[in-house]
Amino acid sequence: MRISEAMRIPKLHYPKYELPLQDWIALALNKNTLEEVVKVISSGAPPENLPVASRHNSRFITKFLEEEVTRQFSYYYRPLVEVITNAIDSRYEDTSDANIIDVKIKFGGHFECSDNGKSMNLEQLLTMLIIPMATDKDPAKDIGRFGVGFLSTLNYCLRKPEDSVVEMAAHSDEGSYKIRFSSSSSDVKDLILSITPITNFRNKKGTKVSIKSCVYDK
Repeated sequence: MRISEAMRIPKLHYPKYELPLQDWIALALNKNTLEEVVKVISSGAPPENLPVASRHNSRFITKFLEEEVTRQFSYYYRPLVEVITNAIDSRYEDTSDANIIDVKIKFGGHFECSDNGKSMNLEQLLTMLIIPMATDKDPAKDIGRFGVGFLSTLNYCLRKPEDSVVEMAAHSDEGSYKIRFSSSSSDVKDLILSITPITNFRNKKGTKVSIKSCVYDK
């Protein structure tokens, strides 16, 4: 039986929401603008509907980012360890399912880590992922403590801004999102974050972090 055009269910095409990382943090620090951002992205509204970020705390945000992104670890590959420990901490405690973590390293290029554990919803991505010291980890059970480990991966974007990118695919019960960090220079002020809702991963769970052009030694 042929389905008429009137009976067809339209496929949603969500736009990409892109702002300087500092603006995302400023928006997330304010409860009212955070709620507005979540509403705009969740509904698929045009990016121009996003609220304008306040710049009154930009110096504070810049200082925090410089510390956590560029000075947190002296060992070049330590951020990769942080990604893996985050994957371990995502495990479900109340299930008998195996906690599967898949790590792939391509010498001379890319790093990838995926898991099938708990992932972040949109509000958590805008807070616990990018705001330094924001975390819900349990010190008695989790490896991570302070909510700053992931931010250290953004140093790869600053070291080689011309070819390094940090991407994350997050799948929670509330939806799936692709997160992409890049930079146009070695200055934290030029870090860019884009968020794109993705609709072709129904019933998928877990998180996948991919870092392009960060592995240079065997």
